[in-house]
Amino acid sequence: MATVLRSLERLRRLVLPFASPVGLTVIGLFVGPTRGFSQPDEPLSQPSAFGWGILALILLVLFLLALGYGIVRARQAARLSCRLNESEDEKKKLGEKLKQENRRFDLMSDSLPALVGYIDKEERYRQNNATYVAWYGHPRDWFRGKTMREVMGQAAYAIAEPYIRKALEGEFVEFQLESAIGSVDHAFMNVTYIPHRSETDEVEGFYSLVQDVTESRKQDARVSGVLEAIPDSLFEVTDSGVLVNCHANKSQLLRGSAEQMIGSHVKDAFHPASSGAILRGMEEARFKGRLVTIEFQVTAAAETKQTFEGRIAPTETGAFLVIVREITDRKIAEENLRQSQELLKQTGEMAQVGGWEYNPATSHLTWSDQVNRIHELPSTYLPTLEESFAFFPADSASVIREHMAHAVERKEGFDLELPLTTSKGSERWVRVIGRPTGQNGKVTKVSGSFQDITNRKLAEQKVMEARLEAEEQAAKLRAYTRELASKNDELQKAREEAEAGTRAKSEFLA
Repeated sequence: MATVLRSLERLRRLVLPFASPVGLTVIGLFVGPTRGFSQPDEPLSQPSAFGWGILALILLVLFLLALGYGIVRARQAARLSCRLNESEDEKKKLGEKLKQENRRFDLMSDSLPALVGYIDKEERYRQNNATYVAWYGHPRDWFRGKTMREVMGQAAYAIAEPYIRKALEGEFVEFQLESAIGSVDHAFMNVTYIPHRSETDEVEGFYSLVQDVTESRKQDARVSGVLEAIPDSLFEVTDSGVLVNCHANKSQLLRGSAEQMIGSHVKDAFHPASSGAILRGMEEARFKGRLVTIEFQVTAAAETKQTFEGRIAPTETGAFLVIVREITDRKIAEENLRQSQELLKQTGEMAQVGGWEYNPATSHLTWSDQVNRIHELPSTYLPTLEESFAFFPADSASVIREHMAHAVERKEGFDLELPLTTSKGSERWVRVIGRPTGQNGKVTKVSGSFQDITNRKLAEQKVMEARLEAEEQAAKLRAYTRELASKNDELQKAREEAEAGTRAKSEFLA
């Protein structure tokens, strides 16, 4: 179409002088004199008339073509003018839309406590939120058109420049910046650059988001200090078993450093002995929906076994929080305590001695299994103080009640031997020793021993009975001795009398 129009334009320029009235007049003047050389009355020859007719027809056609071309050009001009008007309206609409988008950008970005801006490919700011004003102390419009080097300063720009290059190459960038910024001498910032591409996929600039995480870093440092101080290792594991976060105080739990193991599966991150226990614990926690406790052992380099306790809890996100603590020393202490308690139990059973403790503030009385055995009670029995007095006869109960009151009120200890009737009706003797302890002048507890001394009492009774019997026999012996002595005296006297009679008789006969 454009080629046809160009051809018509050339043709119009060629024939337009001839098709116009002036052109026709010139042609008439040219033809008239020519016609005058012929005879006036001589009619035109038929070929000559036909030629002139053809010429007139051609001129008419050319005139019509020129007129049509003018109409086409006029319509094109009208359409072009309409398009220009529409383009102007569209530009105005786009301008209004751009202003609305800018206002929306300002409204949204101004509410964020971070630097939000748009930088073009020449590294100049085109948009920025109000936070720039607060951080840098310049008016909002001051930043428009400024380069990043001018706004950030040379030191911060030198750190950020490689990441700026990546963003302008179309790469999404995240990094941390530690530098002075605005009026802040030293700050930690998380920086994000998001490339902006045109419809032709050309990078036109990037959006910048800068967050001040100084306080968060300080808090993280404090938390890290606390984590370093505690003996626990903390791990966060996804539902699929991938380690996503960890703080390990015991290196023997992991196959490598904590940083190296993040992103690895539990089976690959932990040693076999610990990984199996942790995975089983995760399954149990998932099934029960609550915290579970596990124990496992790891063999150290010196072939010594270390015992660990793990607490595994499911989280709302579906992940698991795993807390592991070494309890080797505690297990050894528990075993030693168990052995000591077993020895004490055996000794108590042999000596028939138990322990008890009374808290005056709560009126709570506790005693050992051996005391329950002495009372012939089940090991689960937990008496009150008054219930314990009920096992004594009335007079003995009054005695021990009075001594217990004196222990609490006057801090006086006691050592009593009293009769006792067990829950099954057995008669026994017990020795009850109590010692008050406290602080700030107030008794906080009374504790002591409770011993079955029935056998001793029986032995003492037998000794007493034997002593009484011996004393009785001795008294009888003394009485018999006295009687025998009396008889002996009588016999001696009778003998002396007989001897005296014999002498008298002999003297008489003589």
